[in-house]
Amino acid sequence: MQKNGNAIIHKYTLNGYHIVLDTNSGAVHLFGEAPFAMLDYLDGTVPEEPPEAMRTGLKGRFSEATLREA
Repeated sequence: MQKNGNAIIHKYTLNGYHIVLDTNSGAVHLFGEAPFAMLDYLDGTVPEEPPEAMRTGLKGRFSEATLREA
């Protein structure tokens, strides 16, 4: 994920753990499967509701309720 050409986060899976590194603060986070997948659809801001592209792209993997909760 990038903003103004600067990397904001790095995300990867290692040994079954979904790891997100915030390069600005140095914080390391463990994510569940749904929130981890949702990161691919965000542009640096977190919307109140899942965007249509996110709901469509993740429809087969997660329920609408799971996406709203995450």
